[in-house]
Amino acid sequence: MKLLLISGDHQIIEAFSLEAEAQQWSAHIVGDRTEVLNAVRNFDPDMMIADVESVAALDWWQEQGLTDLKPTLFMHKEVSEEFLYRSFEVGADGFVPKTAFSRRYLSARVNAYLRRQGLADARRFVPRLGLVLDSQRYRVEVKGQGLTLTLTEYKILRALSTDNETIVDRREIQSQVFGEAQISKRSLDVHICALRKKLRPYDLDISSVRGVGYGLGSLY
Repeated sequence: MKLLLISGDHQIIEAFSLEAEAQQWSAHIVGDRTEVLNAVRNFDPDMMIADVESVAALDWWQEQGLTDLKPTLFMHKEVSEEFLYRSFEVGADGFVPKTAFSRRYLSARVNAYLRRQGLADARRFVPRLGLVLDSQRYRVEVKGQGLTLTLTEYKILRALSTDNETIVDRREIQSQVFGEAQISKRSLDVHICALRKKLRPYDLDISSVRGVGYGLGSLY
């Protein structure tokens, strides 16, 4: 998950940074809207959270058309009917009152948005590994960086990406990756070896337990 925060509020920035680290989101922060266009172009966020100072400031967002490009949550110090109306009028996907902002609130709002969009199942987050697995596009992010895998390698990684440090049975991996197809034991080992080489630069490794299966964890 890639989040872009637009805010100059130090308390908001600190809370956002801590929760992003805890959730293993890839986060980028800019101090004001003058930097937004470059950030959207270079960082390509999944969602933006914008701290706006007034109702009038929403006009700029409408003029730039940024809410048509990326899901956007607006923050403001006051909850007024006028601000809420204008926020949604310019294309906001939600509103975050600054008086209620916290790490828990931020996490809940982001996850609620993902559920509404039907992305929760397609995009799987594994905080202990810093992994994001996108089963719609078969893409992988490791700590915010893209990782290129073959389809078979992706399926193996998905099977190994458990929430806890669990050894996954070899037969279970074969079932998830190859289905009913009959393959040699050597074939799976070859794919595991290739995947291990791609993961090591990201400080991840695949361990093996002879006669049982494989586990995915940190290299150190």
